[in-house]
Amino acid sequence: MLKILLIIWGLLHNLLLILIFFLRFKGFEKNKDIIQKIGYFYLGLTPFAIIVWILSVLNERPSSNGIFCAIFLLYIGLEAIFDFILKIEFRNIWYLLVPYLILYYAVNYGIVMMIWAESQPWGIVLLVLWIIQLIANTISHRRPKEKIEILKLRDEKP
Repeated sequence: MLKILLIIWGLLHNLLLILIFFLRFKGFEKNKDIIQKIGYFYLGLTPFAIIVWILSVLNERPSSNGIFCAIFLLYIGLEAIFDFILKIEFRNIWYLLVPYLILYYAVNYGIVMMIWAESQPWGIVLLVLWIIQLIANTISHRRPKEKIEILKLRDEKP
C-alpha cells in the first residue's frame, strides 16, 4: 500500500508542477484562473504526505520518510499561505523566495528518494519526471526577448 501511495503521490506531484510550468511558459499566467485551479488541486496532495508518513511509521520504514513528508507539509503550507491566503508575489522577494526554493528542491529530492527506496524502476521514472519538471520550470521563468531588449536599451548610456 505504501509503495502505491508513494508512486501516485510522486506522479501527481511532478505532473501537476510540469503542467503549471508549461501553462506559465505558454502565456497562461495572464489567465491565472487555470493555473490557480491546478494549484488548489496540488494542495490536495497534502493527505498523501500525511498517509505516507503514518504508513511509514507503522511499517517501520526509514525515518527519512517522515522527514521528507514533514518537509513536504512545510512546503505546501508555505505555498498555501503565500499564494492562496496572503496572495503575495513572494517570488520577487528574495528573503521569502530562498526558503521556498530550499523546500521545493528538498521536496523533489525527497519524493524521488522515498520512491527509489521502494522501487528502483519507479524511482528512475520519478527522477526523469523531476528533470523534465526542472527544465519546464527553468524555461517558464525565462524573460521574453522584448523585455530583454527593453532592459538593454534602458541600461545603455547615451
